[in-house]
Amino acid sequence: MQGTSNPMSGASDGLQNTKAETINLEPWDIAEQLLPIENGQPVSVEFATDAQFQAWIASQGVPVDEQGIAGWSFDDRCGVIMYALEKGLVLQFAEDNKAAQEGA
Repeated sequence: MQGTSNPMSGASDGLQNTKAETINLEPWDIAEQLLPIENGQPVSVEFATDAQFQAWIASQGVPVDEQGIAGWSFDDRCGVIMYALEKGLVLQFAEDNKAAQEGA
């Protein structure tokens, strides 16, 4: 076990931080985000039905139970959105679609 406490030549450099900047959204910011609803007015994350939220999450490519979640609490909604953002997924909200259409 000789030399186990001595760092190797690359250890002094350490690991590069490869994680993107952490995104911190407050729950009230998430609550106000509008979900695009097919053939309907956008609805906020807070007031979307469980089925609307489930459909939006699935359309964004967030891996969730394919059978659907019976009840999405607000904490669950915030948690899955933050998880997706931290993993680098780009989530499309209704405002994003409107801005893209106006810019086109």
